Parts: sequence; C-alpha cells; structure tokens
Amino acid sequence: MRDLLLVALPLLVIILFGIPLMDLSARKGYSPVAWAFAGGPIGLILLVTLPDTKEVEATIEERRRLRRRGNLVGVIISVVIMLELVLWQSAGS
Repeated sequence: MRDLLLVALPLLVIILFGIPLMDLSARKGYSPVAWAFAGGPIGLILLVTLPDTKEVEATIEERRRLRRRGNLVGVIISVVIMLELVLWQSAGS
C-alpha cells in the first residue's frame, strides 16, 4: 500500500495541478513545459502573479525578457519539486 502511495501521490499532484499550470502558462505566453511540474498550489500562485506577456504594453525585447524570466522560474520550481519527490520516495524505501 505504501509503495502505491509513493507512486500515486506525485501522479495525482501532476494531474491536478500540472494540466492547469500548463494551460495557464500557455495562455499567458510562457512555456507549458517549463511550468508542467511547478509544484502544485505554489506554482499556480506564482504563475497567477506573473504578468501576461501577450497583453503587457512593452517592446518585443521586454516581452521576451518577461517570458525568459517566467520560464526560468517555472523550470527552477519544477526541478526543486522533482528533487523533493525523488528524496521523498528514496526516504520511503
């Protein structure tokens, strides 16, 4: 049962939060891949606070900078969450 929980819980978080994170990031002009595993509610809150790169009044270069910064945040959060999951699973075995 514990092994099933170690596999099912991360998958559940990815399904419940990953799909909405990917959708919202794409609508705001960010990379869905960068935000796919961005930590559930924490990632969602951060993504909501980022500006919409499609609607912000800025030059093309400023929009690119916003997208790069937002995607970097998503990648960092995703990597941290994946490392936490690996550590959590290895501690459980």
